[in-house]
Amino acid sequence: MAEQQDSYEGVFAAQHRELDTLFAGLIEALRAGDAPETIRDDFRRLREMLEAHVDREDRLYYPSLGALRPFHRAVLDGLVAAHDGFQSRRAEIDARLGRQEL
Repeated sequence: MAEQQDSYEGVFAAQHRELDTLFAGLIEALRAGDAPETIRDDFRRLREMLEAHVDREDRLYYPSLGALRPFHRAVLDGLVAAHDGFQSRRAEIDARLGRQEL
């Protein structure tokens, strides 16, 4: 059981690092004034990975962890709320990119 838990934690930690890298690359592209198509492509990759990652955490990882460790439920609820905030901001950025507001 501990090996499986470690592997889940390792997978999610690796995804967090990859998301951080994609985000940093997007910020650098914006600062460098890269072409709008490049920025949209960078954001699309970040968005797709973020949506898949958040879905897995909210649908699979957090409910399982909450069932196994009920005393963590309040913290997990806060993480789900943060994910909702991320998704809201992501939708706003997506709309701005669609309007060419870089």
